[in-house]
Amino acid sequence: GPSGCGKSTLARVAALLHRPDAGRVVIDGEPARGYRHRAPREQRTAFGVVFQQPRQSADPRLRLADLIAEPLR
Repeated sequence: GPSGCGKSTLARVAALLHRPDAGRVVIDGEPARGYRHRAPREQRTAFGVVFQQPRQSADPRLRLADLIAEPLR
C-alpha cells in the first residue's frame, strides 16, 4: 500500500505492541486482543515483525539482559 496508509500500525496492533484507538483487528477469525486459546506471548510469536527503524526493534518492556539473552534461547 501507499506510504502513510497504516501498514506498520496494523502490524504493531496485530503483534500486541500497540492498542488500537478504534475498530478491531481480526486474525484467523479471532480478535487480536481476544484470543481464547492463545496467550498474548503466543500471539506475538505467531508471526515475525521486522522493524524499519533500528530504535524500534528493541522491546522497551524488556531489560537489557533479557534483550541480549532472547536470541540465545
